[in-house]
Amino acid sequence: MRAIDSEHKILFARTTRRVVVWIVTILALGFTVLQVKGLSSDYLVNPTASTVMWRGALIAYFWCWRFGCIFDTDIQELAYAYLPHGGRWRWPSYGIVVLLIAAAAALVWSYGDIRWFAVTITLFFLVDHVGWRYLVKELASSARKSEQEFRANEDYFALERLRIVRAQIGGNWKWWRSAFGGAIILIIDLFAFVPHVRVWLAYPVQLVQSGISAVDAEIYAFSFLILLFVTVMEVWHYLIRLRTQFWLQYLGDVRDRYALQKR
Repeated sequence: MRAIDSEHKILFARTTRRVVVWIVTILALGFTVLQVKGLSSDYLVNPTASTVMWRGALIAYFWCWRFGCIFDTDIQELAYAYLPHGGRWRWPSYGIVVLLIAAAAALVWSYGDIRWFAVTITLFFLVDHVGWRYLVKELASSARKSEQEFRANEDYFALERLRIVRAQIGGNWKWWRSAFGGAIILIIDLFAFVPHVRVWLAYPVQLVQSGISAVDAEIYAFSFLILLFVTVMEVWHYLIRLRTQFWLQYLGDVRDRYALQKR
């Protein structure tokens, strides 16, 4: 009887979920259509919109980096029992930071030039990836030593906190994020250096806004690609950070209320 009740409960929940999903989806689509209906493309597809997208993407990218780096540093502060090299920075760490600063400055300097900006954002993406792999490698030994100590002390809450933080810093999700980001970077580079690709991607812009010039259409399409790259990379990363923050907060609350004992 208990199994049947449980099965009925699951079926009821799934049916309710489907009904809710369909209703709210139809309402959201209907609302969107009504709001967009009659809206002229002149407000959305123009040189001003290109400037807002390109510059707005850069502003958002740097601020996301600022808050993201602080968050990633904070969550690692208490997760490890040992720090690499006694907590001292080595020269490769300084080198990667200098390269990132130089690449970031080049992004600002190359604004407005499609080819140079494509080169600099590609370099920034590659340096960021190398820096991430270097960080994972540097923390690997500290993570192993910390895990051994937590197990020896039977501090399973600390062990779980370490696992959550390691998943945030070096999880497989970052490879998938890098793959999608790399694909967008490839499109950006093709757009910048292959004329046929540039014409092909700018063509839909001219279809939407027939009065826009070919040059403005190309800049608009390129600005959209930059915005797409920043959106995919940072929204993905911040969703993972929110999940990490939730589990760390939850783990901390549980630790304050309960104690683990051997069976």
